[in-house]
Amino acid sequence: MKEQVEQRSEQSFMPSMNQYSEGALKLRLDPERLIKRIEYYLKGERLVIKNNELQSINIGERLVNQRGLQRIIQTINHVINKDMVLGNLEADEINRIVHDVKMDLAEDLSQFADEWEVRRGDRKAIVHNIERMTKIFLSRTKNNGERDSLGVRTVHDSRQSSREFKKGFNPFRSEG
Repeated sequence: MKEQVEQRSEQSFMPSMNQYSEGALKLRLDPERLIKRIEYYLKGERLVIKNNELQSINIGERLVNQRGLQRIIQTINHVINKDMVLGNLEADEINRIVHDVKMDLAEDLSQFADEWEVRRGDRKAIVHNIERMTKIFLSRTKNNGERDSLGVRTVHDSRQSSREFKKGFNPFRSEG
């Protein structure tokens, strides 16, 4: 007899009762604030609100010049971005990505220290601070953590029916 297999897979995103306003959701999911925080850290500045205006103030010496700043931001933008925030990563995947970012930054800072005007003593602090921020960001993706915290879940519905599976499913068996 013929085997009849019907499979249907469906994925949908179902919001929970914990509805966020559009602005709050956008703020929570947009990693631009973290990128800006890293940028201002490297510039030796901090953003503050003065007289109802957002202003940057110097809090220390600049750690890298503009060329170095652009390169570092490009490197971390591959990991800290809107697509990653809703990812679903395991702990070992997160650790591997963080390790790769750390090694890439360390190598770049070593290779381009003079060109980027990076002081030898600042390299380790730059790498470790960015490493920590990257790990904290990626921890949101651990085991679908960000989606779960938002009350958004992925539903997977798979149905399989068969009239006869005497010998099991074999895609190479001839029908007839």
